[in-house]
Amino acid sequence: MEKETKDSIIEFISRVIEDFKSGDIFDSHLIIQQMLKTNSNLFYDFVRTTGSADTKNAHGQLAKIIGKVPGVTKLFPENDKQSWSENIHGNVSTCTAWVKR
Repeated sequence: MEKETKDSIIEFISRVIEDFKSGDIFDSHLIIQQMLKTNSNLFYDFVRTTGSADTKNAHGQLAKIIGKVPGVTKLFPENDKQSWSENIHGNVSTCTAWVKR
């Protein structure tokens, strides 16, 4: 993935969560929905850089980037628990939960 795209994603995520309070919880489905609403070109550029048109692959790559956003950590670091939310296809699926510190 291009560093410029990754940096743009980190900046976008930081803006989305800037008004969240410490301890607030979110998942990557929220980030994807906000990206599609407010900067769809960034989302589609990001999907292209993952080397796959499969949004599931892009979702996994996005989770890796969320983990690099300053002040954000996994809610369940032991990886045996996950959150559930609605994805962009309207399906309920598992998703890592993140917490703003």
